[in-house]
Amino acid sequence: MNYGFGWGLGRYRGLRFVSHGGETDGFAAQITRFPEQHFTVIVLSNYEQFTSPPAIANKIAGIYLAADLQSPAAVQLAPERLRHYVGSYALYDLVLKISLEEGVLWLKPPRQNKVKLVPVSGEEFLVEGSHGAASFGFNKNSQGRITCLTQLDQNGINFCKQ
Repeated sequence: MNYGFGWGLGRYRGLRFVSHGGETDGFAAQITRFPEQHFTVIVLSNYEQFTSPPAIANKIAGIYLAADLQSPAAVQLAPERLRHYVGSYALYDLVLKISLEEGVLWLKPPRQNKVKLVPVSGEEFLVEGSHGAASFGFNKNSQGRITCLTQLDQNGINFCKQ
């Protein structure tokens, strides 16, 4: 479960957080709290084209909580295991596609270039080049089948497998 009482629940480089954000005409906001570290980041903007307040909050947290953050370390996963993650994952009309090419998982958002997903565990993958700032997790049901893709670093947003 990664949402509760209006708060997104997630992880950022090993630290648990709760967060909430949103935007409306000309405004964007994000609050990210790391309860165990007693640390909160609030991002407010009145710039219409401001992009990704959660990523900005994570970068700020990365500066102040550097000593507590885990450095991402890639692990090897067998191609047979990676095949289970392949598919389309949707949140309303936004569909992310996960493909497997030459033993590597790739994430393709609509109208954007694909990005390489680097495994740091069997369920968590970092976006290559994000320095740990962008991560995704795969959720399984009780039968062990992949059901959702969760954007761990941004409010725990869930994309359900189609």
